[in-house]
Amino acid sequence: MLGGVGAGAGGDVRGIAVGGVGIGAGQDLTGIMIGGVGAGAGGEVKGLLLGGLGVGGGGNLTGAAVGGLGVGVG
Repeated sequence: MLGGVGAGAGGDVRGIAVGGVGIGAGQDLTGIMIGGVGAGAGGEVKGLLLGGLGVGGGGNLTGAAVGGLGVGVG
């Protein structure tokens, strides 16, 4: 996934997302995300996130976050 919005609600991004918004609420990002917003509420980022906002409320970041906000509330 390059330069796009990623997956919407109920969808998964299991590959690489570059320069996009990442994923919506309740979703997973199991690959690598660069320069995006990361996961929304209830989502998980299980790989790498560079230069993004990390995970929203209730989410998990089980990999690495570089240059971002890390994990949100909950």
